[in-house]
Amino acid sequence: MKIDLSKTFVFCAVCFVSGGLANTVTASQGIAAEPPMTAEEKAEKAHRRGCKIKICNAFINKKMSGSDISCDVTKTWRKSRIEAKYLKNKVSWPWGKARCDVSINMKHDELVKAAAEAAYETALPKQAVSCDLFQQSGDGKYKMSFSVMPKVKWKDGKAVEVALNMSDIEGSALAKGGLWTISKFNSLFGTTDSSIMEKINEWIVNDCNEVKSELPK
Repeated sequence: MKIDLSKTFVFCAVCFVSGGLANTVTASQGIAAEPPMTAEEKAEKAHRRGCKIKICNAFINKKMSGSDISCDVTKTWRKSRIEAKYLKNKVSWPWGKARCDVSINMKHDELVKAAAEAAYETALPKQAVSCDLFQQSGDGKYKMSFSVMPKVKWKDGKAVEVALNMSDIEGSALAKGGLWTISKFNSLFGTTDSSIMEKINEWIVNDCNEVKSELPK
């Protein structure tokens, strides 16, 4: 069975502002316990926190007044996390760690409507993503970049349908080939991915609860 690494990798990129699951995940959750976060990973998570607070403020407080969200965030995934969490240990990730940067731009009032209305659809502007895929030896890396224009359908504050609408794919031949030729790229456009939808809903509950005490009153 072919595993669509392209969709899996974009799934990672779309979910940047989330700090991920807990730093140590038990085997009962399907992922072996991991070593503590590195200083680099801690710094990335701390930097994402401000962006997370802005997004969660719209979802939790549901006040129409508020600044639009614009922030640049970075996320690094370990090879072990990619294989266990995202690839479900069904295929080996051909690189080492992956680090991506994304420029997030969202309308505050759009997020409030998504959280507050019985049914709503958000269409985000183009979000630019750039990634480094490190060789397992750590001696080199491959570059990859693309854009997404996500559309999300909401019902009672929960995502029920997601389409990524990807474009502008660039990168070194090896990285681009490894990610995108496993399945036909055209099949990704307009695709609804339940795993992304589940991650969005998980993020709203878990990650917003983490910063709830820091949200404006």
